[in-house]
Amino acid sequence: MSLPVLFWPPETESQYLQSSGGAVRLQLELWRSNLANTPLDDLTQYLSSAQLSMNLDQEIRLTGTFKIKSPGLDYLASDIDFLSLYVNLSYQDGRPTTRTQAGLYVIQGGAGLIVSETAREKTFKGEDPTVMLRDSYFSDTYIVTSGTVLSTAITTILTAAGITRYSIPVTTVTAPVDIVFARRSSRLEAVNALLKAYGCYNIYGNMGGYLTSMPVGRLDSREPIGTFTSSSIYSAIEEEEPTHEFYNSVLVIKDDPNQAPLSSYQVNLDPASPSSTVSKGFEKTRVESAPDLVTQTQVDAYAVALLSQARSYDQRIRLSVLPNALMDLHQTLDLSFGNYNGRWWIRTWDWTLPTGLITLGLNRVTNSDLGVIT
Repeated sequence: MSLPVLFWPPETESQYLQSSGGAVRLQLELWRSNLANTPLDDLTQYLSSAQLSMNLDQEIRLTGTFKIKSPGLDYLASDIDFLSLYVNLSYQDGRPTTRTQAGLYVIQGGAGLIVSETAREKTFKGEDPTVMLRDSYFSDTYIVTSGTVLSTAITTILTAAGITRYSIPVTTVTAPVDIVFARRSSRLEAVNALLKAYGCYNIYGNMGGYLTSMPVGRLDSREPIGTFTSSSIYSAIEEEEPTHEFYNSVLVIKDDPNQAPLSSYQVNLDPASPSSTVSKGFEKTRVESAPDLVTQTQVDAYAVALLSQARSYDQRIRLSVLPNALMDLHQTLDLSFGNYNGRWWIRTWDWTLPTGLITLGLNRVTNSDLGVIT
């Protein structure tokens, strides 16, 4: 598979990769911004390289490293500052030029946060704004009172931490009793507990610079961002070995002294699944406590989602594609070629510039009733 032509400042001959389908021109913009994502100073000419990563298994899921040279360093505060990255793609075949953001990053001074340093250049570690919640703590006991709408309680906490850009699923679910967070609990811990209470994933920063989440649900019912044929893939496809904790059944328990206990048990019995109890000949159960879930429907949905996600680890691959602003964790896409035909969900992605290509870590989407989605 031939690669597209990718340009990235500084434009050198070694970065020209020929494609029979026409050239794609990639240009970056790096800005010093603020927490509200307002661009303040253009640092594009001072950017030497960048590497971005989004990983479902990390607490702060979107991270990056940015190598910035003088005099661009003079624009950055020594304690804490913010960087926003934008990607411009223009196409020789006449498709409209696109400009999309590739994340808002918090950079901080101190050991471990400046990756390397010389007199004229520093490499900074950046983390999405979730870090502002992780590093912000309640100075006293914090109570979400009974009857408070949970999504409203979350936005109140975000606002108190200075977060104004968020897209949180709205719910009518209210706290059935007072929910108490001890003094010195982090605001991140509180937000994630409240999201879980109405069936959503942990909060994270997306490519648009927002803190967001989405409802936990069956992956096979999620609308794909598009279909990728073999002509859309710019690398050999790499089959990955399983690295997750294996389980083929799930038991979710809500045990609250103020109400009757709730539980849900789900098991993978599909003979077409390599990880099922039928295929393996044994059962290994993940037990998950869910004290913040409210109803039996929520407990059941959470158990089904956990089992669906576990089954998706039956087949994992890595491949490289052109940048796409819609690529986000838990998003699905369809592959339409060979043995990889079917639906997949995005578990990780990595993007090292100036190659211009994003490497996706994908899991095969399965349905606990029907097997592989094709």
